[in-house]
Amino acid sequence: MMLTTRKICLAGFATVVAAALIPATGAQDNGGTGKKPTLQDLGDVLARVNGVPILTVDATPEFMSRIPPDMGFDPIKIIMPTLRETIDLELIRQQAVAGGIDKDPEFTIRIRELESQKAQKLTSRLANFYVRTHENANQQWVTELLSGFQYVLRHPSGTVEGIAPAVIELAVKGSFAKPPQSVLLPKVWQLVIDHEAKRQGIEPEALAADAKVAHRLVAAAKIEANGQTLVLGDVPGLEKILDTLNEEQDRNNPAFRAIANMVLAAEGRKEGVDKAPRFASSRDQLFKAARKKRARILADVYYTRNGMGPDDFNPEKAHARNVPSAEAPAEPDLEAENDMDKKTADITLEEAREDHMKALRDAAEIEYLIDVPE
Repeated sequence: MMLTTRKICLAGFATVVAAALIPATGAQDNGGTGKKPTLQDLGDVLARVNGVPILTVDATPEFMSRIPPDMGFDPIKIIMPTLRETIDLELIRQQAVAGGIDKDPEFTIRIRELESQKAQKLTSRLANFYVRTHENANQQWVTELLSGFQYVLRHPSGTVEGIAPAVIELAVKGSFAKPPQSVLLPKVWQLVIDHEAKRQGIEPEALAADAKVAHRLVAAAKIEANGQTLVLGDVPGLEKILDTLNEEQDRNNPAFRAIANMVLAAEGRKEGVDKAPRFASSRDQLFKAARKKRARILADVYYTRNGMGPDDFNPEKAHARNVPSAEAPAEPDLEAENDMDKKTADITLEEAREDHMKALRDAAEIEYLIDVPE
């Protein structure tokens, strides 16, 4: 069942040209100079959707920043597909908020995952930027820096245990090896299992044999160094990694890489490299991508809650709802027919969503602050 679209304005998908009009076609020039407008000429706001501004920074494709201004491309024509998508996502956001879908458990869970991924990527980028731009950067410098901190393991029980410097040094060297050698996580596994087994008065082998319990214990443990704390459960793919911990293919060194990035990023912040313009640009790109991802996640949940999710047009599920009785002969299940059903389902889903978006556009007040190409 679809939500009823609240009628906001009968202006339709109209274009309202701002007083300071920016030319958009080759026949027009930029201030009488005969040149096409640049991205900087467009201003900070490209459009408004029911009064909400659509910022140039959010509606500009990333590749635009790499196009030299003297190439002669018309920036308005290049950004229009992204601008229109951003407008549609804003329309959906407004409807989703009005319907409480931004509080939907599926949305909040996926957003927590997105924020966690964003934080990990930002830490990794800052750590890499710090190393690349440091005047003493080389393998020996990184090894000495990372090995110079005290690393401790905080067990799920709250007990704190030091991690031997020799283990950290081996982990650092293992990260430079080809292929990388995983050292820290196997050691943490051993420490956690031994500690908990002793606490419970059982043999370590017996505890390790219960993979579910053992994995839960390791995931709850924390590594602390240089004022940073890594919850092992936050290591991406930890469950699968622990399943193959002692196998030859485990070469990713994920736990050490995660805590090393946190330590290096902390050092970078102490030296102020996170304020460097080059890093700020990289950070802003990451945040922009996360904002767009957030909007698309909300759109996914919105469509699903309004009967326009992939499963609503899935031919296999449609067939399952119409299973022939035991008395009636089943229809032939031909591959060609299945392919056609899938194509039809895809078209139907796309068309259903576009029809819905057209209704939202027609009911909204959409104001462009640039001259929109025909």
